[in-house]
Amino acid sequence: MRALFALIMVSTVVAELPRHVVTITDLQGPVCVLHDPEQDVYFVSNINGAGTARDNKGYVSRVAPDGTVTVHKFIEGGRSGVILNAPKGLAILGDELWVADIDSVRAFNRRTGRPLRALHMPPPGGLFLNEMAAGPDQAIYVTDTRLEFHGDDARHLGPDRVFRIGKDGRATTALEGNLEAPSGIVWDAPHRRFLITALQGPHIFEWRPGRSTASSVWQGVGGYDGIILDGDGWLVSSLSGEGIYAIHDGREERIIDRLITPAAIGFDVNRRHLLVPSFEGNTVQIWSMGAQ
Repeated sequence: MRALFALIMVSTVVAELPRHVVTITDLQGPVCVLHDPEQDVYFVSNINGAGTARDNKGYVSRVAPDGTVTVHKFIEGGRSGVILNAPKGLAILGDELWVADIDSVRAFNRRTGRPLRALHMPPPGGLFLNEMAAGPDQAIYVTDTRLEFHGDDARHLGPDRVFRIGKDGRATTALEGNLEAPSGIVWDAPHRRFLITALQGPHIFEWRPGRSTASSVWQGVGGYDGIILDGDGWLVSSLSGEGIYAIHDGREERIIDRLITPAAIGFDVNRRHLLVPSFEGNTVQIWSMGAQ
């Protein structure tokens, strides 16, 4: 009877863990995955080289929810007037797909891939623009991780920044300070705040637009890259922890481990599929999170 009870408990725990669905291969340095719910497609940014190389070799793939790569280079640097060097974070606002690209942000038509505009950040400019999120004010917010690379060595150059691109197309500095190399950013609507992860620290910060400072709301394993909301909790990728962590009710639990460089994760809310890019593994893994 005791053995049967133990088996039931193990089965229950396993059923609650994420389930691997499919791994998408034949990618080149994928960093960010974003679900476009209206078109029901996934966009994947591919650096295709060094993260700060201005080689115009970056591209964005278009992927079906079953993991089929429908257009390998939907937006491709060097073709059809496109400039795209080392694309990282992605965000959708209206019919525009926004892409962070080293020191610029670029907007494309999300249905056709046609280039629309490019913006540089205000002085002193962006250094390592990373992840993006659309805000409640119909503006795009982008983190500047402030990393400078010399070969394989990365140096963090503060102060850190979050830039805002308004509806008028003007870029401004929205937040400046010590954010421990900010990376992931997501709008937390119920609490009217952005959550920002620290790539070179143990913290997750909260920041309310209009305020001059951010404050820590979580301290954990650290090395956080991507972040998404899942109900009342958060799912974060950790480079130092080599996995995906669930943060909920004051607890942090690693729910997927042994991942290679998990970066800017995405989420398909309708299917409850977690989308995990590996920029060194050249893959995107799709995981089912089960019922809410």
